[in-house]
Amino acid sequence: MAEIRSIQWFPGHMTKTRRMITANLSLVDAVVEILDARIPVSSRNPEMDRLTGGKPRLLILNKSDMADERTTQQWLHRLRRSGCACGAPAVPPLQWTANPARASSSSIRHSGSCSRSRLPSGVPRDC
Repeated sequence: MAEIRSIQWFPGHMTKTRRMITANLSLVDAVVEILDARIPVSSRNPEMDRLTGGKPRLLILNKSDMADERTTQQWLHRLRRSGCACGAPAVPPLQWTANPARASSSSIRHSGSCSRSRLPSGVPRDC
């Protein structure tokens, strides 16, 4: 009988990112989840609820300048009705690295004049 081998389909960078989020979560006050305004449901990581452990979250619909404005507004309305804090700037409001796997310690820290720290996650602007 042939040996059945399991296939490892989960990419290494995703595993590393999950580990980094878990390790750094105690250092942040809130999570900024960056979604693609053109595909907000599909660009959402289904594990974020579990990974972020109930931390306050702000959803940013990135690339809203490339999405249909009316549809983006409908998504924002729907997300707000479900209790999410969200927004859709035409340009990125913050110059953070959007990939926690590549985040430096300076992007996950308390900034000088702000007593809050945040963990960005999601779809980078240039994708």
